[in-house]
Amino acid sequence: MLDDKNNEPQLLEDATELINIPLEETAKRLASKRYSADWVLSVLGRNTIQAQEKCNCLTDLFLDEAFARAKELDAMEQPLGPLHGIPVSIKDNIDVRGRDTTMGVSGGIGKPLAEDAPIVQLLRSAGAIVFAKTNLPQAMGAVYATNHIFGATSTPHNPALSAGGSSGGEGALIAAGGSILGVGNDIAGSVRIPAQFNGIYSLKPTDDRLPALGNHMPSDGVELLRTTCGPMARDVGALELFMRAIIDQEPWRIDPNCVPVPWKRVSAPKQMRIAYYVDLDNVALAPVCRRAMTETLDALRAAGHELVEFRVPDIEEAVHIACIALTFDGDNQIGQVLGDDQPLDWVKHAQSYSKTGPLKRSFLAWMLEHHHKEPAIARLVRALKTKTHAEICDITVRRNLYRQRFFAELDRQTTSADGRQVDVILSPALHLPAVEHTAKTIIPFDFSCTLLYNVLEAPAGHIPVTKLDRTLDAQHDGVSWYGDGREIRIVEQELRQLYKPDLMHGSPAGIQVAGRRFEDERVLACMRTIDTCVREYQKSSCRST
Repeated sequence: MLDDKNNEPQLLEDATELINIPLEETAKRLASKRYSADWVLSVLGRNTIQAQEKCNCLTDLFLDEAFARAKELDAMEQPLGPLHGIPVSIKDNIDVRGRDTTMGVSGGIGKPLAEDAPIVQLLRSAGAIVFAKTNLPQAMGAVYATNHIFGATSTPHNPALSAGGSSGGEGALIAAGGSILGVGNDIAGSVRIPAQFNGIYSLKPTDDRLPALGNHMPSDGVELLRTTCGPMARDVGALELFMRAIIDQEPWRIDPNCVPVPWKRVSAPKQMRIAYYVDLDNVALAPVCRRAMTETLDALRAAGHELVEFRVPDIEEAVHIACIALTFDGDNQIGQVLGDDQPLDWVKHAQSYSKTGPLKRSFLAWMLEHHHKEPAIARLVRALKTKTHAEICDITVRRNLYRQRFFAELDRQTTSADGRQVDVILSPALHLPAVEHTAKTIIPFDFSCTLLYNVLEAPAGHIPVTKLDRTLDAQHDGVSWYGDGREIRIVEQELRQLYKPDLMHGSPAGIQVAGRRFEDERVLACMRTIDTCVREYQKSSCRST
């Protein structure tokens, strides 16, 4: 069907409808046989090929196998499961039987896997059709989806800008309309950062809610900060459908690391009570990211929801814990995965922190603390070295204490007089929109907006809100992004060099919605309501102007 030239005009018209209706509606039409799985795959197959030409987002495409499965599903009298006939794309580092898992390095080429990862097994048993694998950074450790094997992946909004990492190929393919549901994974923001860069929806679930076996990282086996896979899609309902389809199959029966918590039906309150913060103490927000937050808060107020400001306790401690967890073995983790491959510049940059000798490290830390007045970064530089067993134990204790402190502070600051707690936490998705492929900073790229919820092992999702406007979102010389007259310090100086409103015009920016551990259902229910509030507010604003 993919090569049927006579049907091309109709396919193009149908493709527009298919990628713009909610995934839940597509699933209903497939279940009722209004759509065939073969037809849906034909539409998305064409889009995928076009997306690859535009964004370079794939590492593998197996449409012949997918069409064979589509025909099997179409021949069934009853739907196989809630994802019956839905094509699903998979991030390259997740095992798919018969396909390579490269992690962006040559050592993974020509080594097809014998078995699906548990998450892929569960997708297939729910009726999904796995049809593609998508690009990621070399050895998985960056915000830029580029490697020597497959090259760089760009956002469909602008070829000069990166699709993000590490699930960047998924973000670009979904944003370009080549996929309506994908699977990435997240250890510091890897499904939320590409969602921000590409303008789509994503969810990092609570750790151990979904199976993580067969999701490979350079840090496999490290428990300080763990990988969790999560859905990426074009609407909030798709994320919920994915989570329900997997958890209703009791994934703890095939991956004993999963916690046996069944999926619950949860609705958002008519009047949500939402904690929010706009700024973290350690990093400023680019103008478009601040506007995304402001517009969302305005929309929620206009809809009558209650907003309670929250100050995140000691964000530097969370960043410190996460960075040590990600780099505890120096450059050995990435080096072992790279094998004989030459590291890309960003990999060399990351490795340089652990390779720096003690004298140079001490001098750099002294300069940061005393000359640049950045004691928190100085503390981090001193810590980015190979750790002893005792130091790892200490960081584990600090992580656990921080989690306890965070939620205790959340309750203390936001619980109402009658004892009502907040439903979710609203915050910036990231401090920047999509950056250039060649973006470089002296200090490490800051993930504090996202990695906070990895340290907490709490669910966090992304909602796209607006697009950068070169006039509305300009930055002004000598004026801090904070907008309160404070000095522009070294971290913001670095970020300001990456922020280019003229080049980035039209780039998406969104917000993040998080919750308490194992309250994924509540987070998604509130995300759905927040998303509706934002869209209705934007429509009313357009009408009034």
